[in-house]
Amino acid sequence: MNKILFFILVFSMMFFSCKKSSYSGYSLEKKGLNYKLIKFGESLKKPEPGDYITAKITYRTIDDSIFFSGKRKFQLSKPSYPGSIDDCLMLLNEGDSASFIISADNFFKNTLNTSLPSFIHENSDIKIDVFLSEVQTQKEYQNE
Repeated sequence: MNKILFFILVFSMMFFSCKKSSYSGYSLEKKGLNYKLIKFGESLKKPEPGDYITAKITYRTIDDSIFFSGKRKFQLSKPSYPGSIDDCLMLLNEGDSASFIISADNFFKNTLNTSLPSFIHENSDIKIDVFLSEVQTQKEYQNE
């Protein structure tokens, strides 16, 4: 019962502390991230820089065309710019699922260190859907 009350409290705080996004169905987080919570997990384990995460990630154009989908395990980095994918991932708890809208330019140029693909226009946004299935500390990852 306490978990249910906790999740209601957390959801209420997120809902009332966020501004309306210009994207339908999304909320605007205080750092400027557009997000839509899809599912609450049952864990309170939140990733931090240096942790290893396992996530199912789907990248879509703003018009919902999927250009990558897969399960990945990687070490989470300290966000290198506001609104980075790392900022998005650190908002989630293990077991949570959400959709984020971020800058395509920043993602490809600053996170992936590559140019924009030909099917994505400059100054546009992309959608990233994430299911965060596991969070491991560096020690837990090494022990595995």
